[in-house]
Order: sequence, then structure tokens, then C-alpha cells
Amino acid sequence: MKSKSGLPTAVVCAAGCASRFDGLKQTEKVDGQPALQHVLDSLLAAQHPLEVVVVLGCQAERIKQQIDFYNFDVVINDAWKSGLSTSVQLGVKNASIQAPGYLFLLADMLLVKTEIIEEVIHKGLTGGSIVAPSYEGKRGFPVYFDKKWRDKLINKPSGDEGGRAIIRDNREELTLLETDDKTIILDIDTRADLEEL
Repeated sequence: MKSKSGLPTAVVCAAGCASRFDGLKQTEKVDGQPALQHVLDSLLAAQHPLEVVVVLGCQAERIKQQIDFYNFDVVINDAWKSGLSTSVQLGVKNASIQAPGYLFLLADMLLVKTEIIEEVIHKGLTGGSIVAPSYEGKRGFPVYFDKKWRDKLINKPSGDEGGRAIIRDNREELTLLETDDKTIILDIDTRADLEEL
């Protein structure tokens, strides 16, 4: 069900099947909790009110059995094999038309802290058109897009590029928030990555 609120919408992209990872990343235990649960807990702890849309796809029913989604909206991406962009599009389509912007998070970037989430949202709501944290010059997650990008987010992305094409074509609109927190660029692609985390 689409929310009717005017709150920012966080879109958690958790639909992929992770071909390079031996297992289901979303439910892989880290510190006793499934990876995806860490992401949802960080959003739940945010002081700024948010709507949250969690996009599942591969093995959705199995994931549902192991995750507490709180009162967040969960939508199923039947086209997940076509890449991350399909989750971006579906997440935006399921956000309220009144949402002032969209915050994108990835299920395999489970260490992103609530404080970073709040800083990105705050900057987005106070004049940032596209906002992302940056560690040693490398852009990370989460990434915020103002509502003016809604149509492009639904129509522009393809494959696994997500919103990268929009950023690439509109670099003057991007605000980077420098941080010394490396977790904004750490994701889990392989078992070795998980062990490093």
C-alpha cells in the first residue's frame, strides 16, 4: 500500500540473489542478526520520521521468515534479475507522491550508521538536490535524491546502474558529505568481504 504521507522515503534495495556470494546475503548472520536486519534497525533508530519501502525479489518468502520488517512497506520485485535499477524504480513508484525525496540503501551495506543516514537526509531536506557521504574521495551510501528526480529515477536507470547515470549526468547537483567512517563504502560481495566486516 502506498503511503500518503509527505515524509522522505527510504528505499532499501534487497532484491538481488548475489551470484558471487555463497548463500543468501540478506539473511546471513552478522553479530547474531541477519544482514538486512541491521539496515532496517538503522532506519528504525533514525530520529527524523521516514517512510520505508523494502524491495525484495530473490527468495523473498525465505527472507520474510527471518526478518522483522516492523511497520515498513515490503514490495516484491519480480524483475529483480534485470538488475538494481528495477528495485530503484519500484521503490520510487511505491513511495508517496508527496515524498520530498528518496533515500537509497543497499541490503549488503549493513554497517551504515543511523547518524550518517540522518546527516544525508538533513542535507537533502535543506537544499541538497542529490546527497551522498564520501570517504577519502569515494562516494558511498546512502544516497538521497530530491523529488525533482522522481521521473528520471523511474524512467532513466537500467541494469545495475541504479541512480549512477543520473549522478553522472548531473554532477553539479551532487553534494558530498565527507566522513571518516569507512562503513559507507563497505559492502558484502563475497564470503571474504563478510569475514573482513
